[in-house]
Amino acid sequence: MQNDPSQSEFLLYFQVGDLALPEGTFAEEHNLDAVARTAPDQRHLADKDRVALSQLAPDQVQEWCQSRIAHYRHHNSVLREGYGAAARNAISKNKSHIRALHTAYNDAAPIHRRLPPEVLIEVFSHVHPVITVMRRLRIPLLGICRYWRRLLFITPRFWANLLSLPIWAKLIWQRHLRLFQGALTRSLPASLALSVPYYSQGMVDILLSHASRLSSLDAGPTVLLDPEQMAHPSPKIKQRLLCVSHRPFVHLDTWHTSFLTFSFTLFPNLRWLKLQHSHFHPPAVPYISLSHLKLDHCAVRPSSSTSHVPALYAIHNALELFPNLETLSLTCCLSEKDEDTVDGMLPAPDLTKVVHLPRLRHLELADALDHLSRFLSHIVFPPTASLSLCPSYISRETIPLFPGLEPSPTPHAELHVEFVNTNDGTLVHWETRGDNVRPVRVTVAGGSASCADIISHLTRALVAALAPARGLTTFTVGQWYTQIERYWDDLWPVLGAQLRRLQILEYTRLSEFVQHLQLPRPVQGEGTGTPTWACPVLEVLALKWVLPPRLDYGLDGDWRVLRDRDDGRYLGHRAVGLLPSLREFCDMLRTCLSMREAGGCSPLRRLEVTVYPRWVDRDAAGDHVVLQGWQIVLGGERMRDKLGDLVADIAVTGGRW
Repeated sequence: MQNDPSQSEFLLYFQVGDLALPEGTFAEEHNLDAVARTAPDQRHLADKDRVALSQLAPDQVQEWCQSRIAHYRHHNSVLREGYGAAARNAISKNKSHIRALHTAYNDAAPIHRRLPPEVLIEVFSHVHPVITVMRRLRIPLLGICRYWRRLLFITPRFWANLLSLPIWAKLIWQRHLRLFQGALTRSLPASLALSVPYYSQGMVDILLSHASRLSSLDAGPTVLLDPEQMAHPSPKIKQRLLCVSHRPFVHLDTWHTSFLTFSFTLFPNLRWLKLQHSHFHPPAVPYISLSHLKLDHCAVRPSSSTSHVPALYAIHNALELFPNLETLSLTCCLSEKDEDTVDGMLPAPDLTKVVHLPRLRHLELADALDHLSRFLSHIVFPPTASLSLCPSYISRETIPLFPGLEPSPTPHAELHVEFVNTNDGTLVHWETRGDNVRPVRVTVAGGSASCADIISHLTRALVAALAPARGLTTFTVGQWYTQIERYWDDLWPVLGAQLRRLQILEYTRLSEFVQHLQLPRPVQGEGTGTPTWACPVLEVLALKWVLPPRLDYGLDGDWRVLRDRDDGRYLGHRAVGLLPSLREFCDMLRTCLSMREAGGCSPLRRLEVTVYPRWVDRDAAGDHVVLQGWQIVLGGERMRDKLGDLVADIAVTGGRW
């Protein structure tokens, strides 16, 4: 068979758990016809055994095989005792007979008579191989018997499922394309869902003969050279191997080049397509089959134009040719770099028409805010479609934001905002909440997320566009976020009147956050400057209480002060033990809640406290300490004793790092 890999190649890369496939498993069965594959492998049977086997009834085969296996084993014992090493050839031949008899025994199992090959092949078409932690294919079904193994390996759907695994990307990068081609051939005529690490002319040549079966394609960056063409690539060749399309905000001078371009005419039946760092020709006629499209740093190369076409204009016009899209994701596909401008980008071009996507269920956009807003204002999609937006290059001049984002916001729509600090910097998330409310999530990262003025104005704009009636109702300060005070003066007037839930996951400066709630502050920009309480109608306050380090978590350790309800005599091993920490936590909250109640704020309805052991504390096995149920119950009871007159509902849970 052309393009079939050798036996050793398949054996090297397809281990099944701890089961090493026998020689010929991948090549031999493919060369047999359909009838021969369902019959026992009789090549190593003795001539007299083959004749006897052919004359047996199906229900007699297994008993006969057992007797013959016992005969050959006894014969080998006699040979070893009488002749030793001189009989090794005869012993080896008998072992081959035994293996062939084992195959005949397995093939004669009663289940094979009750489940004909057609039924088994249908069952095996639903087998989905998985990849273990050790990056090995795990297919336990292959270890049952050789008969099932032979049927499994002639089941096209099994090979199609195998090809859908991400392990192929690694094999292709390692230039094992013959394995890939062999699996493609064995999957005929099943439909395919493939993920390839790059898109090149060599990859196109492989896929073309299977293009009509391809329903899903996840293609990596377009490259100039195939990795299999470079045995020892030099640094210069490696540089040429880089993707030919633009990186983030790189000028797209693609109209006079001959770089490889993805063409929809080559793959007529795609339902799901993901391209990265590539160019593509829009289809000449509407491409009806495509339902899911994801483009990452991609650009349209118009087939009929030699002049520069703005990326936003080209992408927008191309979408008109995909009327059945259900999900659409565009990352850095709308804007273009121009070093002559102040912000380093070409301005967003004017769009002349509106594109309708009547079946769209989810839309993801990540790009410059001007281009993103212009794109959103010129597409029409169902009011139930969810949105995920990641704008960049934000300035105050871009306000108002997202025109027409939600033409008719529901009266009960609410907005949630969350601040998160990561290794890459600050992230701010906004998302809508409520029954029958369009799911919208907006994420801002980088320099814009660090600018309190921009975040405040963006929050106001999103409230006006998505939840004008109820506004911002929940607010979360993420773990390790210690700079919220930079935003507070700008944010709390936005939060103020309607915030219902405040969650503070930061604990190193928890007291500073709580103090912002207990002191009235003047509203900036208003003539009176009358002090006003932050979040006057707050209903739920969620906090994290992190215990002091090096506590004794046993029954007779630091926790006995809570168990024995001893407030005065036992303070733990040190002055910063469990009881002082609990007292400090409760006193801080009591002061805050009492001052808010005296100032006319609504009483807190619920207090949620998550108790964490200190990160450095470990158990006997060296793992992070996990609080037991009785410890959480004791902590909750003591908090209710201290704060029950101010908060009706106090919920205490245990947290894990």
